[in-house]
Amino acid sequence: TMAALAVAAACCALGGSLGPGPGEWNLADPASVGLSRAALAQATEQIGKEGSPLCLAVAKDGELVVDSQWGFGAGDRLIESYSAGKTMTAVLMGLARDKGLFDLDATLASVGVVPRANWSREGVDWWPNVTARHLLTQSSGVGSARPGTKFTYDSSEYIAHLAYLLNTTTTRAVNRTAKEWATEHFAKPLGIPSLYSNQRTDPGHEGDTPLVDPDDIVCAGGDQPMTCSQFARVGQLILNKGKWLGENGTAVQMLSREYVDMMFTPQNPGIPGEFLMSDQYSLLSYVMNQNPPQGSGFEGPACNNQTRGLLVVPGMPNGTLLALGAMSRFLLVIPSQGVVIASFGSNTARSMLCSGHGYPTWSNEANPVLAALWRALGPALQPASDATSQVSANPDATRQLRRASKPAKTSEAALAPPRAAVTSEGACYCYCPFGQGIGRCFDGLSNESACQEYELTRTVPQPNITSYCPSVSEFIDCQDPQVPCLSGIENMALNDADTTECPAPANQTLGLTAVRTCTYRPVGYHVCFWEPNATCSPSAFFPHKPSA
Repeated sequence: TMAALAVAAACCALGGSLGPGPGEWNLADPASVGLSRAALAQATEQIGKEGSPLCLAVAKDGELVVDSQWGFGAGDRLIESYSAGKTMTAVLMGLARDKGLFDLDATLASVGVVPRANWSREGVDWWPNVTARHLLTQSSGVGSARPGTKFTYDSSEYIAHLAYLLNTTTTRAVNRTAKEWATEHFAKPLGIPSLYSNQRTDPGHEGDTPLVDPDDIVCAGGDQPMTCSQFARVGQLILNKGKWLGENGTAVQMLSREYVDMMFTPQNPGIPGEFLMSDQYSLLSYVMNQNPPQGSGFEGPACNNQTRGLLVVPGMPNGTLLALGAMSRFLLVIPSQGVVIASFGSNTARSMLCSGHGYPTWSNEANPVLAALWRALGPALQPASDATSQVSANPDATRQLRRASKPAKTSEAALAPPRAAVTSEGACYCYCPFGQGIGRCFDGLSNESACQEYELTRTVPQPNITSYCPSVSEFIDCQDPQVPCLSGIENMALNDADTTECPAPANQTLGLTAVRTCTYRPVGYHVCFWEPNATCSPSAFFPHKPSA
């Protein structure tokens, strides 16, 4: 169900241009910050109809003007952020560095961090050279190159050393675990006190989860589950150049301006590595610096226009900071407009012309999805000449938008029956299709074979799977040949009702200026893992189902 833009009466949230501080972030009328209410509502409606959106939050000048949710994301469901959460890790490590816990250029070995990955994959032990800066800029070499000489993107065992660094230094300095310190100094001041409370068992290692005790370590690779409006708080802190409101409403420099400036600056442009990502990569974030003007595009099919890993969105202001996660998890911080956009979808992109229908489109699957988001939202973020008069001129429209607000919050208990007494020997964690780090946990199964029966290839039906796994939409550039949607992908079946076509005439648009979508609904789990002598640990990632 599509949730339209929700707008409250014209009033300023506490803190004005700095955002909400640790308190509630109430919706403001777009007109109060110079935007057109009608244009923003229309843009939000368009986003809700394209692909498989989950949620959208937009803040302008510190005021929250959009907080919409759709389908699987409705009811304030916490959505895993995937690698977009890396930007939060960058901010967290900046806070620790500013408080003197470590120096970015000190080797991790020198402060007592114990290595927990193979740092000598090519016969040379590079661990004594690894610094926090190397990990934050994805230039650690991952044991195959001298740190600082190659762009080596990582989401798991190597980047996890940032969490080990934080845990080592906080334990020594203040006798607090990394998770406790991060909650006290980052999550609570932002107004997201439960940010690090959802780390749970992930036996299949499908998510960017900690590789050690989750009660001590935060996940450096991202993946923290949250709503879009919660993620927008992180963007607002970055937009504020590190300033935030304390509990008493007084502005404080929570994160140093110098560190935020580094986040807006590619740190190692030109170093070799995967594609050209280093030309845009700063501190676990991207800086958009290659965007052509609005209305521009690319001639020819997507696979003939490789951007070699660069993010390119026509019309989006250069200088925008981007947190980027799989399945279209985005956080955009746009200083030139005073805007923060948090957008979570269940979307990917590919070109049907690429060999074997394979990845990637534009060498980065985010480009077509980001471009579609900006085509809808970008024009609505321009100043409205009549914005001031809207506040009182059209009260009926405001009331209508308020009535069409997001649905009431759905509790975890509503997703699954109450937990029953467990009489079996293990827990069965089943993951959603497309390699997602979420799914459903089953108790009451006696062995590994019974657990694996819950996979699509076996015989047990999967009722209510759409309550635990989202649909997925593929964005296909309209410049590509208009071949039919595939009948199914990775345990998902084509859902014709939510499939869209290119505007006529087909194949006549410039690349990255129009897309069509193929939407697939889940029909079975991707894979199931058995945890012997365990019971399910209900969380935002794995809601619980009692004995089958």
